[in-house]
Amino acid sequence: MYQKLSYLFNKNLFRNLKILFLFFAFSAFLFSFAHAEWKLEKDEDGIKVYLKGVKGSEIKEFKGVTNIKATMDTLLAIIKDTDNFDKWIHQCTEPKVLKAVNFHDTYSRQINDLPWPVDDREVVMFTAISKDSSKEEIYISLEAKPDYIPKNEDYVRVTKLKGFYLFKALPNGMTEVTWQQHTEPGGSLPVWLINALVVDIPFNSLEALRALSQTKKYKKYRIKYSSSGKILGSQ
Repeated sequence: MYQKLSYLFNKNLFRNLKILFLFFAFSAFLFSFAHAEWKLEKDEDGIKVYLKGVKGSEIKEFKGVTNIKATMDTLLAIIKDTDNFDKWIHQCTEPKVLKAVNFHDTYSRQINDLPWPVDDREVVMFTAISKDSSKEEIYISLEAKPDYIPKNEDYVRVTKLKGFYLFKALPNGMTEVTWQQHTEPGGSLPVWLINALVVDIPFNSLEALRALSQTKKYKKYRIKYSSSGKILGSQ
């Protein structure tokens, strides 16, 4: 009788310890995703690109950061000029405004030109400009809207995209620019291409943005603010 009870006790103890171990292992796994840290992947020519894992996705989120000798007005002018996104966004073609709801909110569409034999991606996106009146910062949110227009069978529609541009005014006419984004491109893409794009897109784009910001077309742009510091439009 004693041996039987001892056997049952040890068996239950082992089972409970096993469950407890699995619980803590799973919790640690979830914690690692929820608290994923940025890892510097490229630091060159004044541009830093960081990557981190995203829970439930094989594709990493990127963050590109650089300082540009330009005002926030100039940089916002470039962001507002959707039809010329192909002048600075890496592998972007056919950019087009679908609907300008107002100065702040815009629906747009662009194609990501990917190397053969991979299918090009079509991005339908909503951007929203905002500014905290208490800070010298401009925030532009980015979000995919895959169902906003009918699908085009010539391209694979990007299903998920979430990110932002953040401009922070610095002394001496400088602006800190941050571009952070995570994208689910839809369809299937080779791992080597994904790993290259999440670094190349922010790096090459910020490099081109810096050059474009020095052109006269954008330097003369001025933002109109309310008395409380909120963005009203352009002058």
